[in-house]
Amino acid sequence: MKRAWCIALVAFAMATFLSRASFAHGTGVSKAEYAIDDHVIRAAVVFRREELAIAYGEHPERGVAESITVVADGVKCTAAAPSLSDDAPDGSRVSFVLTCATSPSRLHIASGYLDRFPVGHTSFITVTRGFQKSEAIALLAQPDVDVDVSAGRRPFSAIVRVGVSHILTGYDHLTFLFALLLVPPAAEKKKQKQLVWALLGVLTAFTIGHTLSLAIAAIGGIAPSPRVIEPAIALSIAYVAAENFFVKGWRHRWLLTFPFGLVHGFGFAGGLLDLAVDRADLPRALFAFNLGVELGQLGVLAIALPAVLALQRLSSYGLIRRVLSGVIVALGLVWFILRVVAGP
Repeated sequence: MKRAWCIALVAFAMATFLSRASFAHGTGVSKAEYAIDDHVIRAAVVFRREELAIAYGEHPERGVAESITVVADGVKCTAAAPSLSDDAPDGSRVSFVLTCATSPSRLHIASGYLDRFPVGHTSFITVTRGFQKSEAIALLAQPDVDVDVSAGRRPFSAIVRVGVSHILTGYDHLTFLFALLLVPPAAEKKKQKQLVWALLGVLTAFTIGHTLSLAIAAIGGIAPSPRVIEPAIALSIAYVAAENFFVKGWRHRWLLTFPFGLVHGFGFAGGLLDLAVDRADLPRALFAFNLGVELGQLGVLAIALPAVLALQRLSSYGLIRRVLSGVIVALGLVWFILRVVAGP
């Protein structure tokens, strides 16, 4: 049985890795990126090197650039001379700059290069403006796409809801919080009150930590790679759960939750950046998103903490705590392995 589980985990990790690798430069797949900066658009289209050579020959960059038409609010943008570069491991990147009459609010993109590729070739199109992001798919049967890139302000309440949703669907963050609660029981009421105050200190340190790193990532644009952050989050879960076999209370745990909060905050940043808000609106969005995360955490704790305190009254709580902590350690290590193997 254990062997079957190991085989299944390895197979899952390999499938995830291969699927990501094939998406990067897969046969029949290209990626087009358009980054808007006022009235200038920086364009880059990535193909599998071998397919591009078959479609366009030795110097494909001019043909690819000429086949793309970008219209901003009804006016065609002008393309500068393109360049060709390698895109590891087996891709080719055609890059060029487009100049538009005004800063666009709506783009019409015609991907004429699809005529040169076999039927079924798919081009994944991404249009970004600051932290605003839109995605579309172009096919030979439908090579033209329209993208709305107007930077409208999202309602404050809508961003709060996204923050709440982000924490409620973040299984790894919820597992981390639950692992923090699994400490030895305090039989006396006085000690129970001390535990509650200590827990508030732990959560405050965690909140300060993830708020700082979230702000650094969102406003400063400085964040470690997900290849580092995601495995680190998994390890933080395994560590806290493993510590439950030795810890005697909550009092010292703020020393852990502050640095771990910094790590988890960089993980939260992806949810904020996916909101597609304009840079000028980012401070407001950051506050609303973080408020949503906190409300979500408090909602979870309002349910989980009474449940844990109820479990502490059972004579078998010591065994239950060790079993649950052991399961969380295993989960954290499995997530760590999968994230290292599969990547972001």
